[in-house]
Amino acid sequence: MAWLLLNPGQPNPDPVGALTMRRVICMSRDEGYSGVIVVNVYPNVTGSPIVLWATHGLLLEDVDDLECRATNLKYVREAGERAALRIVGFGGLGGRENDPGVAAALDAFGGPLYCLGTTQGGWPRHPGARNPVPALPPLRAAELWTPPAP
Repeated sequence: MAWLLLNPGQPNPDPVGALTMRRVICMSRDEGYSGVIVVNVYPNVTGSPIVLWATHGLLLEDVDDLECRATNLKYVREAGERAALRIVGFGGLGGRENDPGVAAALDAFGGPLYCLGTTQGGWPRHPGARNPVPALPPLRAAELWTPPAP
C-alpha cells in the first residue's frame, strides 16, 4: 500500500506529522497490509503550510532545484509501481490545485487512485490529525478518485 500525501511528517518531534504517520500506519495495518510506503507531493516537507508554500514557490523558481523535484517524482513513481493499492490524501491545496507539481506527482504515482473521501472542491482528504477521517474503508468500498476538472 502506498500513500501520496502533502507533508506526511518528518522523523523528528513534529506532533502533527507524527500523528498523521501513526494514523496512516494503523489504517494500513487494519486493512491487513504489513508495510506501507509514504511519499510526498512536493520534495519539501514542513509542518507549517506557510513555510511549505514559501519554500515551494522558491523551488519552482530555482532552476538548480530541478534535480530535487525529479528525484522526488522518481520516488513517487517507484512507490506507485510497488503498491497494490494507491491512496491519495492531500486535501485542498489553498488555490494551488492546478499547480504543475500536483499533476506531475499524480501522473508519477499512477493509478487507479483511491481516497478517504473528498473536500468540498473534490480533492482527496488528508488523513492528518487535524481532520476527522473515518477508518480506511475496505478495498471493495474504497472511493475511486480522479482529479476534478480545472
